Amino acid sequence: MTAYYTLTIGIPTWNRYQYLKDNIERLLAEIAKVPTLSIEIFVSDNASNDETQHYCEKLAQEHAFFCYHRNITNLGANANFQNVLSLSHGDYVWMLGDDDLIAENCLSKIIHDIEQHQYPAIIIGGCINDLSQKRLYPPFISHALLTDQTIIQRYDAIQLAGKISCLMFKRSEILPLLPKAWALITTLTSPWPHLIWLLMVLNKETKILFLPYCTNVFIEKNRFNMLQDGISRTNIMIKSYAELIQELYTHGELHKDFYKLLLTSISHGRHSEFLKIVAYTTYMNRYRATLRNAWLVLPILPGLRNKAAFGIFYLLPVLLPTFIRKAVLQLPCHLAPNRQAHKDFIAYLKKAAALIAAKNNTRLVFDKDGL
Repeated sequence: MTAYYTLTIGIPTWNRYQYLKDNIERLLAEIAKVPTLSIEIFVSDNASNDETQHYCEKLAQEHAFFCYHRNITNLGANANFQNVLSLSHGDYVWMLGDDDLIAENCLSKIIHDIEQHQYPAIIIGGCINDLSQKRLYPPFISHALLTDQTIIQRYDAIQLAGKISCLMFKRSEILPLLPKAWALITTLTSPWPHLIWLLMVLNKETKILFLPYCTNVFIEKNRFNMLQDGISRTNIMIKSYAELIQELYTHGELHKDFYKLLLTSISHGRHSEFLKIVAYTTYMNRYRATLRNAWLVLPILPGLRNKAAFGIFYLLPVLLPTFIRKAVLQLPCHLAPNRQAHKDFIAYLKKAAALIAAKNNTRLVFDKDGL
């Protein structure tokens, strides 16, 4: 007989034993603080060949609430993500990255808020940097916010839930949508499966709850374990986001009014993100490759307003020679009031560029060969 759980903490993983071990040790310690809560840990292993299997099988023998599923072969990241949703047992599933620790003492608060806010379809927690203690995702929440799809009027879906480890889904809402979602995910080879799930659930005019406290911790020392260069960030943050909105609407998974809202979110309020990507390409990509990719992305964007914003805030800046862009990016290091934050950003770009160039087995985020 399958046990009942209010919340499943679902962790998709592949060949990241040490990160996974650190994660699970924190989870076990937090669950031990609240033994009366009904919480499952579910690990979906994408055929790892490191110590993951031995470690998880041992834990499954020791803890009734620990469930370990192992794929016979590597199914790709997206299929493994869907495994977590479809095979776990909780009323809610919290998708947690294998290198993202949960925040201390958050479990009882999450369970309380699920009940307090009458079981919303989606819950989005907060993420905090372990060193700066600054809230990273989503940054605009100061008190519990129960809302619906109209939140897209103010924030795009990536701002809301780009970090998968902040997302919790009510399984009864998401399970019926998974077959259609999977067809779209495979068609697009999408790096945003969780945004496809999010938008499909919101399209049903369900409720979404933003929690005012942090539920997981971004570990600064793990910052370089998965990277993205400027071209991949352009494709992820702009091209793939636009494509998934179009594809969802084409397949009848978005109402017309919601679709119009989402179209505006491609560029509205995202000019700083476009300029941030310029900085990534400046330090990590060759000039001609950057321009070629920009010209490929431009015609994909729907609507004149989105094309204009991309052209002004991304395409025109990357037309400048790389040395000029670097000089401009260095100016805030000397002039800006918050220049230390900018210095740290430039230092990160330089180190990330060096790691990618060295090809030292660092994974690129959402490398499509792994999706």
